[in-house]
Amino acid sequence: MAPATKDAEGKVSATHGKTTLAFFPGDNKGHVLYHGDEATADDYIKDLPKLIKGQTP
Repeated sequence: MAPATKDAEGKVSATHGKTTLAFFPGDNKGHVLYHGDEATADDYIKDLPKLIKGQTP
């Protein structure tokens, strides 16, 4: 990732990663990796109920 920059007016601009790691409740372990450009809102909507129950989607 590129470091944060400031424009002529002092406004800061920064980039960030798009990857999300989903953890199960209770075990603090990452179980599902969502790649930023591939994962969609529909993926999260479908998977979250299972993740909350500690199940792999």
